[in-house]
Amino acid sequence: MHLADDLYLIAHDTDGRSRQPIRATELALAAALLTELALQHRLTVHNGRLILLDRAAPDGELLTAIHDKLTARPQCRFVRIWLPVLAGVAIDAVGERLCRAGRAVPTRRRWRRPTRYVPVDVPVALQPRHRLAVRIIRGEPVAGTDAILAGLVYAAGLADIVLHDAPPSGLRHLADTVRRLPTPFHDLIAALGSAVDSTKRPPHRTSLAIQTARPARIRALPFAR
Repeated sequence: MHLADDLYLIAHDTDGRSRQPIRATELALAAALLTELALQHRLTVHNGRLILLDRAAPDGELLTAIHDKLTARPQCRFVRIWLPVLAGVAIDAVGERLCRAGRAVPTRRRWRRPTRYVPVDVPVALQPRHRLAVRIIRGEPVAGTDAILAGLVYAAGLADIVLHDAPPSGLRHLADTVRRLPTPFHDLIAALGSAVDSTKRPPHRTSLAIQTARPARIRALPFAR
């Protein structure tokens, strides 16, 4: 199971609808895809910048497409730039990957509304959320990719969904788990938190210019189907 796939299933209900404002979900999935590249040792994050470690293609068509775009644009390395760029295609890219794996089916809607990706097996789709919730509520150690997934959940604003009936100790345990993450993942998750927060307030005119002008040059991301 890919990390972004787990996050997709947490962030959407069993009808394929986002559980929170769609922009926050898009940004969270973009960060999860970059995290998958970091887990394959293709990149790291330092001081808000993406640093490529290996030009060899990663596993998977989707990650290869993203890696190729990063490699082709060495002048653009800021996480705050790439998150909104990838966010524009992240939901469909991850949803289609779930479909190729036989774990979801697309539900196309009228009037040009976004396609929803509905889980094939609902109990299986709920497993990532349930697994995290049980470990965090019980105060059990959360390590490895589950710790990173917990960080993405926290930064994306999904903690209340995962821990909807947890005592305050559960949220404290989640925050402690995030603080203990290795630096590259902690920095990437911090960048996600800032990006999600920025969607909740009117952007400063200067930051708006940065976010709109620069990504326009790297708009197309031809993900393989």
